[in-house]
Amino acid sequence: HAAAACCNGLAAYGGLVPFWRCPLADLPNAWGAVRLSALAHFRVIHVATHDGGCATEVLALCRATPNLMLFRPADAAEISAAYAAALATRAKPTVIVLPPPGSPRLPSSQVESAAKGGYVISEFPEGMPKAAL
Repeated sequence: HAAAACCNGLAAYGGLVPFWRCPLADLPNAWGAVRLSALAHFRVIHVATHDGGCATEVLALCRATPNLMLFRPADAAEISAAYAAALATRAKPTVIVLPPPGSPRLPSSQVESAAKGGYVISEFPEGMPKAAL
């Protein structure tokens, strides 16, 4: 909680884009500071590492918070796009949930494609039902 609060102070002072890191499951412990950064429009990057647990309720909490951007990149190219989007915004905090260590690179993953918000990973074979996830 203290690290997120310090980042809010740095963002309020100006001139920096502060960031901090914690495991995803521990993000609710700092939620007061994360929520304050969203309410005050502080440009803070909150980085959550994947710790092996499935903290889907934390992701739902982030998605439900107004003025908070959430990225859950799958590989290195998507991580680069998430950081670029976080640095491009001027008045919103960002939560970036990193993938597990050693995650493979997606075959068609590129920073430019990820920056658009979505892209085709693989095409369906002929005759197969089509669905998008």
